[in-house]
Amino acid sequence: MKEWRLVIVLACSVLMMGRNADAQTLIMNDATPQHQMIAGSKVSLAAAEAFEPATSFIGLQNLENQRTIMVLEIATPYSQYIAQAIPMVINNDKSTMVEHAQYMINDLPARLYVGTQKGDSDTALFQRIFLVMGNDHETIALNCHYPYEEGAALDSTIMQTILSVRYHPDVVVDPLKNMGFTISTSGTSFRFSRKAGSALQYMQDEKNNWTPAAFFIDRKSLPHEVTDKTAFILQQVQAIFEVDSVLFARPLTSGDSPAEEVMANLRSKRSGEITQAYFITRFDTNRAYSMIGYNVSARAMEEMKTIFRSLEVQ
Repeated sequence: MKEWRLVIVLACSVLMMGRNADAQTLIMNDATPQHQMIAGSKVSLAAAEAFEPATSFIGLQNLENQRTIMVLEIATPYSQYIAQAIPMVINNDKSTMVEHAQYMINDLPARLYVGTQKGDSDTALFQRIFLVMGNDHETIALNCHYPYEEGAALDSTIMQTILSVRYHPDVVVDPLKNMGFTISTSGTSFRFSRKAGSALQYMQDEKNNWTPAAFFIDRKSLPHEVTDKTAFILQQVQAIFEVDSVLFARPLTSGDSPAEEVMANLRSKRSGEITQAYFITRFDTNRAYSMIGYNVSARAMEEMKTIFRSLEVQ
């Protein structure tokens, strides 16, 4: 596996060296009074007027003009993320983007991708701007959305804000903060593993367990009421998987809000391999809280239900 990853990294290096160096724009961002740390992240931004700290994700929002800038931090080396993740990020059932520019921002390589993304209902269309930068240890992505207007130039307030980015590697971030919810794994075999983008990952102890179960939990805003809950739940993984079969989909008791659990066989779009996944999603008025588990045994399934029922909205 290490040799395979090394080949990928070397291939990316050769390709990058082969590009015209003049195509890479150099940006040096000095600290200014306008730069503010984004809570829950290692970056600071000099936000354009009308942007304010987001209330349902890590980043900035302009509610009046429906602009969002979400900060994602991924514990994957930048070169590996560009080689392995970007092809799926920029071209899937929901989003279509192309590379727009390359930068060197305060000595960190960066790439800008632009295009469109469908909303959850597939009827709304959004302009998407995706700036990704990083080093040999982690990748930082600024994921931006606003309503699509055909022929319009890229939003200047978003571009101004994201290109002001400063990276602070020594900042210690508590990954469990600013999630908008808390859960308890007390009395279960699951423990926090890492933060993956905007989601939290939990895993069973690998000791004496050849196939430990794992789950991701995240929340997302709901622009309207969800009528087909099963379809909504399965759409969360459609960038990577196709649904091969649904084993069950049924209501689940979780506090006062409606919830649903789904077990499905998913087929990888890259390898064609089948993976079984277990989903639990709770639907509040404006948000959904989703848990997606893999390698789930009967015991792990019951523990996931217990953890999910401990969810408290902050």
